[in-house]
Amino acid sequence: MAGTAQIAIQSRNGRLERRIEAPGGFAIFGRVRWAPDGRSLAVRVSGPLETDVLFLVDVTTGESREIARGSDQRKEDDKIREIRWSADGQTLFFQRDNDIHAYDVASRADRVIYRSQSPEGATSAGFDVRRQDGAFVIHESVDKGERCLVQVMHDGQLRVRGQLEGTCTGVAWSHDGTRILAATFTTRGHLWVFEHEGGEPWKLPLSSDIFWDLSVSPDGRELLFSAGNPRPNMVTLKGFNASR
Repeated sequence: MAGTAQIAIQSRNGRLERRIEAPGGFAIFGRVRWAPDGRSLAVRVSGPLETDVLFLVDVTTGESREIARGSDQRKEDDKIREIRWSADGQTLFFQRDNDIHAYDVASRADRVIYRSQSPEGATSAGFDVRRQDGAFVIHESVDKGERCLVQVMHDGQLRVRGQLEGTCTGVAWSHDGTRILAATFTTRGHLWVFEHEGGEPWKLPLSSDIFWDLSVSPDGRELLFSAGNPRPNMVTLKGFNASR
């Protein structure tokens, strides 16, 4: 149908490989994440006054499977927010409202593995999973968006790694798992780096309207993110360096 969202698959050299119509006939595109094997995508889409819906899409055939859906789009609660894969591609993690779910691709079983322990009114802005050991980094805005908590959960144990001024907008592990990259927004977007083992965070000399959907390349030299509000641009920052 006219106006239906599409998934564009583009090579690293900029050549458009193919387009896939977004599943469900929805008109507003949310988030998309490659499966580790490169054969499927986790796609969150939504439409005016409709629900958020999470699909698993086969890149070759374009066929899709519905995994989860949120509540009425007009409501703030129960939206599907971040989506991430386990390193082996067997588990898809997604965030519905402030809870993190683990979806087993083979059995199609879904279970909640994290419920927010932050004060009432906290809003989770995303999470990432460390490929080395499955540790989670979780981003939550508190105090009406004036503070951002960076938390790490490993083997069921949760600890606050640090606090930042402003509203949380994105978070990601470095590929080697030694650092955490966190994005916040005050009057502009900012990027911060935490050493996983401790110490104070430092701010990178980068700025944007808003940094969303952070992803670091395997060699650590490229940062992919979307910018703006809503997310109108996808940006690849080459020569990326998270060192001081």
